[in-house]
Amino acid sequence: MAIVGLNRETANLLPSLLDADGIQVIKVLNPELEDLSRLTQYPHLSMVIDTTHNASIAARLKKLPLKKVDVISGLGARILFCGIRKGHPGEKDGILQSLEEIREALCLTKNKAEIFKVILNTAVKSSGADCGSIMLLDPSKRQLTIESAYGLEESVVVSSIQRVGKGVSGCAVRRCEPILINGAADKQAYSADYQKPELVSSICCPLMFGEEAVGVINIASKNPSRIFDQADVAFLEELARLAAEVIKTSKDYEAPQHTTQSLGLLNSVREILSMKYRFEERMNLLLMKIANALGAKVCTFYEFSPTDRVFVAKASSSVSVNLLRERPMFLDDFFTQRVIKTNTTFCVNSTGKEPRTKKWYMLQPIRTGTELVGTLFIYLHSEKNHLKEEMALIKKVGDMLARELAKNREMETIKVQSLKYSAISQFSFDIANARSLPDLIKMILSNLRLILEAETCVLRLRNSPAAALEVRDSLSHRNPVWMKDILAVDEAICSDMVPGKGVLKIDKLGDSRYGTENLASESVLAMAIEINGEILGTLTLYDKKALDQTTTRSFSDQDKDVMLNFCMQAGKGLKRFFPFPAPATQSQEPVLADL
Repeated sequence: MAIVGLNRETANLLPSLLDADGIQVIKVLNPELEDLSRLTQYPHLSMVIDTTHNASIAARLKKLPLKKVDVISGLGARILFCGIRKGHPGEKDGILQSLEEIREALCLTKNKAEIFKVILNTAVKSSGADCGSIMLLDPSKRQLTIESAYGLEESVVVSSIQRVGKGVSGCAVRRCEPILINGAADKQAYSADYQKPELVSSICCPLMFGEEAVGVINIASKNPSRIFDQADVAFLEELARLAAEVIKTSKDYEAPQHTTQSLGLLNSVREILSMKYRFEERMNLLLMKIANALGAKVCTFYEFSPTDRVFVAKASSSVSVNLLRERPMFLDDFFTQRVIKTNTTFCVNSTGKEPRTKKWYMLQPIRTGTELVGTLFIYLHSEKNHLKEEMALIKKVGDMLARELAKNREMETIKVQSLKYSAISQFSFDIANARSLPDLIKMILSNLRLILEAETCVLRLRNSPAAALEVRDSLSHRNPVWMKDILAVDEAICSDMVPGKGVLKIDKLGDSRYGTENLASESVLAMAIEINGEILGTLTLYDKKALDQTTTRSFSDQDKDVMLNFCMQAGKGLKRFFPFPAPATQSQEPVLADL
């Protein structure tokens, strides 16, 4: 055989090869200085051991015309020749077959669970065992759980949890040395909770990561004719070293992989948010990208309604926007309270118990400044040890989304305000053409209700400071019975108006001093119309129109500014007809607007 690579792994492997019977090392080749094609000069070459861990060298070796020559890794060689050296040359074919599986698994996948399965199968089959398992240590809980199993019932795999220092596996981790048991294990000696009388012989070997045990590999025999010995222990130790190498390799791989995944997702988020599509379309793309990147089943954005203190789904990776509008979806009360009370990302196991299912609910509160505006809700399957990195990643995505939401809200506000002020400018030109007070009143009510998207609008006028404010007209799509109640409340609100106080804004009419038990109204905007410093009229709006049952019905601070500007223009128009002529009819029945 030949070895490709001059490194520490070659130095460690070479003595074992020289001690093994029937092995002849004919060449140690340095690929940095020598041509790999020189290997074709050796007609009796049957195996090449590549210790370089270099993908380009491995690819060049595969292209060489080496017939019936197996190319294996340094780890594979250690497993193979440990078995021969310890007196198991008869099992060479079985080990070679398992070795090929290990080699392919290491080359083709970074799936730790898959590689552990191959290693465990090698241990059980090569040792003539009946069952076995690989258990990994959770350092935070100081307990072992089964990562891979062979020949064990599923119920045993799911329920097996072993604390460090308890049972054979727990003792092997604490002692950092293998344990060979022939016969029944001593419950007292190993602090075991139960015995396994069906086991004739067993070996428990710790997986050493540096000076610390990070798990164990177990094999057991139920056949009285198969009793393990120290040679089997030595062979299992070699497999344990390979398993430890897998843990180290997977950790080394997971770090750059996570970094690459994080950068890829964050770059995609930036690209999506910078697209020229409508914000709703960008949000849908963003949620689908997050779901794909994390392998999540669902990723949903819930918008927070501060008035009702609920979260309403506005976009989702699994539900269309149109369906969300038809059937509003609310966040569960448990999660709602958690999000309201916390500023940070948090994660909850879907079962509420030990994370055996590896299913998680992850939530990221979205705030603009100190204001809570929504939350990202992600339902995903993930390893517990990956959650910290995934939560940090979602935190960054949440920060980017919060900035975009703030910018989008600002742009939408500017856009809407511009449209409203443009409408007010047009209104100021139109009122100059009003031929009579009734025409002007209708113009005022219809424009104000349309611009501020109100359900009900009421105008009161009087001809002198001493006269009472009387309803001149109203516009609403509410029923006459409700209007009768609201006009009574309106009279109380308007009678309290004083000059120079600006716009009165009430968010919860029922909780104010004007509220009554049966009043079905939420918000109010009211302002006095002044002429020469005297209040000669009032305009009041009740309830903002809601697009659906999840939309707030309260007026905003921006609406106050619009109301102020509008009332000033309306006052200029009304001044033309002062003193006001008496109404043609004294009826105060409201005009019912079209829905």
